[in-house]
Amino acid sequence: IGNTIFSLPYVVITVMAVLRNYDERLDQAAWTLGATRGVAFRRITLPILKAGMVTAFLFAFVKAMDELAIALFVADAGTPLLPKQLWQEMSYKIDPSLAAVSTLILVIVGLSIAVVQILNSFGAKRG
Repeated sequence: IGNTIFSLPYVVITVMAVLRNYDERLDQAAWTLGATRGVAFRRITLPILKAGMVTAFLFAFVKAMDELAIALFVADAGTPLLPKQLWQEMSYKIDPSLAAVSTLILVIVGLSIAVVQILNSFGAKRG
């Protein structure tokens, strides 16, 4: 809940920026051509909003990984959260696993952005 509260503004602002450029006439055109509201949402609205939603997820993920204070107060002794575990590794000993986890997180975020860009360019060519 703590990470959700602190990440929510990033998600809302990102999705609002995408919705600001969304043209509702696309939905109306789909409805006049016989699509139901669910089909119009799934085949028109969702693909347009997909990049913004993935970006909002990545912002929330990075923000949650950055909030050590929340992880320290939320985690109990039995279930250490990743930011708390990384902080402990960094504080108590020098271990190459810290660099490996950081690199892995960077690669996952980078690959997610690349996949979304490729899917968007493929969708633009197809449409």
